[in-house]
Amino acid sequence: MSESGPFTEQEGGDARATGAQAGEPQVVHLLGANLPADHGLSSLGLLLQLGGSVSAILAFLVGFQLMLTPGWEVGLVQTLVLTAATVTRSLLHRAAGTQLLYGPQPLHGVRRYVVAALLHSLLVAALIATSGSLRAALVIGGALAAWPLLLGGLLRQPRFQRFEAEVPLSEDRGFEGAAVLMTAFGVIGLLSSVASLRVVAGASQAFTGLGALIVLACVLLVARSAVHVRAGISGLRHRPLDEVVERVSAYASLGVISALAVCGVMFLIAVGNVPSLVSLLVIAVTGCLLAVWPITLRRFFADRQFGSFLAGDSAPIHRRAPDAGLTALGWLLIATGAVSVSLALVTWLAAGAREAAAFVGAIWSYASWWAGPLAVAQIFVGYELVRMTPRSRAVATYGSLAILGFHVASNWNAWRYWDALRVEPGSLLRLAATPAPVVLAALTLVLARRHITRRAQVVQRPR
Repeated sequence: MSESGPFTEQEGGDARATGAQAGEPQVVHLLGANLPADHGLSSLGLLLQLGGSVSAILAFLVGFQLMLTPGWEVGLVQTLVLTAATVTRSLLHRAAGTQLLYGPQPLHGVRRYVVAALLHSLLVAALIATSGSLRAALVIGGALAAWPLLLGGLLRQPRFQRFEAEVPLSEDRGFEGAAVLMTAFGVIGLLSSVASLRVVAGASQAFTGLGALIVLACVLLVARSAVHVRAGISGLRHRPLDEVVERVSAYASLGVISALAVCGVMFLIAVGNVPSLVSLLVIAVTGCLLAVWPITLRRFFADRQFGSFLAGDSAPIHRRAPDAGLTALGWLLIATGAVSVSLALVTWLAAGAREAAAFVGAIWSYASWWAGPLAVAQIFVGYELVRMTPRSRAVATYGSLAILGFHVASNWNAWRYWDALRVEPGSLLRLAATPAPVVLAALTLVLARRHITRRAQVVQRPR
């Protein structure tokens, strides 16, 4: 692609001029015509906020439980230091996403998190090595360092360095990328909540006393997920902006209400038994986990809509981004693939410890020997979508087909007998985790093959 005239940097990619003097014909190299202006970094910011919040909450809960566990091999001071370091790492993870979306020097927060996460990984590995298990120290340290190394390596590419001062708004303000994330999480939540509702409703005394309240809580979670999916699909269909924001706001309100309702049901169950400090903490943690994503989405949409309102006539026209949200899907695949690699490493390490392997298998649906290579393939598919190269759709299509086939084959027997699951935390965790890889692979296949008709759009602004 060539241009005449002085060199100018083109939006959407790095540009380089080969002419030695101004006014000579120049050659401009673009990364791709399908990349949005922000290269999907707004969606990455949402993922960093969500991942940091969830990991901080869970790290605090696990650390508190370990400190109260009698016979815990690690000393109280070491457990306290490790918990504080893990929570700090998670909070820096969330702060990196917040700065990427709303703060100055957007990449500075990510670099700070990467350094802190690597130091945390070394600290955990050193503490494990002092107990005499060098193999466990190397494996767990590598599992903890997988995501920060991958994130830091990706954002050190030259095409992201142009965003040191500011990340520009994409053509659709990042709304379609957020809609991709909402659709993925909503479908996963809907399948998990429907499966949990069926398991709970099939238990004895499900519709009497506290059992009826548990069923009602599951029904509320199903309704919440359905509203979530509806809001995400409306963003994928490029509905009017006001309609999309209204549906997101409805989901956010229902999400907070459902979180409070579930906490209320759990509190009544705890009061019916012998309440303890840990059970009350679990109730609070559950409410925070259910509320964090709706609150994050509400701020994202409200901030960008309010910014456009303040800009008035000078606000950019809202139009569909050239990637149609695929870069957001790519970041999601990379992030979940990194988590899968970490869990696969822990699973292989725990292969000789029956209890640890059973725990990992209870919370992750495909803890087996091929989980690692499958996660690497998922990361590769996500990387191609983030780059939006000419072959990205083909790679996403064939890669998602292969990943989907592996997951369906490995989980088929478990799905056939899921009616026999008992109402217990391990079974419900497995129900919640099983749909995730299947939904991500299926959504990748659908969105990669989606045909989008480009069209102009006229927007009338009030005077």
